Amino acid sequence: MTREVNPNASQTHRITLFPSPEPVTVLQQLEKRGFKVPYQCREGYCGACRMVLMKGSVDYVQDPLAWCGDSEILACSCIVVVDATVTFKV
Repeated sequence: MTREVNPNASQTHRITLFPSPEPVTVLQQLEKRGFKVPYQCREGYCGACRMVLMKGSVDYVQDPLAWCGDSEILACSCIVVVDATVTFKV
């Protein structure tokens, strides 16, 4: 029996993302995979899309204004530079 995972179940997700030829944010990549990641701004100032960067590298398309701790990123305003694994809750 094949069991499908609901990407929007309230749980912690660990996903690996890859660099894209066009500037696609981490948030946009996750949305394309069917995840409904919380966000409010897409401008880097509210912090609702904060997640943990487990490995890899991202670059910000604009400097975030919301506070980020060590190893945290704002998915709405960064792009993947080196294959990146992130964890987040939805």
